[in-house]
Amino acid sequence: MERRTQDIRPESYRVLNLENLKIIPAKNNKVNWEERKQTIFKTENAFTKKAEIINLTKTNPPSRTLLIFKPAKIVKFYIKPTERNWPKEKLDLIREKAKQLSLFQTADEVLKEFEVVAKLPYEFRYVFTDDEGIESDLMIEDWEIGALYLKCLRIAGGDEAIALEKVKQKYWDEILKRDIFFFLGTRLRDQIRSPNPFSIVGVFYPPIDKQGRLF
Repeated sequence: MERRTQDIRPESYRVLNLENLKIIPAKNNKVNWEERKQTIFKTENAFTKKAEIINLTKTNPPSRTLLIFKPAKIVKFYIKPTERNWPKEKLDLIREKAKQLSLFQTADEVLKEFEVVAKLPYEFRYVFTDDEGIESDLMIEDWEIGALYLKCLRIAGGDEAIALEKVKQKYWDEILKRDIFFFLGTRLRDQIRSPNPFSIVGVFYPPIDKQGRLF
């Protein structure tokens, strides 16, 4: 990986050789939560205070913009309708970036290869408190929840109400019975101007450890 020097966020890197990445399938197609926890918490501890993580982003340069957070309580999961199509300016920006990716293809050819991901017409959000009782309302930008919605939409034959109910069933009814951690990250454009620049870029939900081990 190579540090992105034009980005002030200390965790901002880009992968140099995508072709060298290897996917290691889970044994017997089962998630080994214990192995995942050992990897994730090998060098990291979960933050529990909102004020602490906000302060980390406001130093110059910021100290942390990607971290693990343990919510004290999940107050609500809700779904918010949003625009159904990508704004023209965003598509234009993708097209401009595509021009820089290849010397031997047109921007349209590059876009065809990458394919613009379908715009999700909904935002999925968690309202939660930290261990001081301070509340946050953050958007879940995890790829997993978007993929789940699109899968449920296909199964439901395009019925959005049924698909949304299935998503809610997992992220409210099922996940809340587990030990929830959030991977929080910031967007570059929100880093300075937003009071809380974080969004939920990943939800980690291993089974509750009945032996009480700490990571």
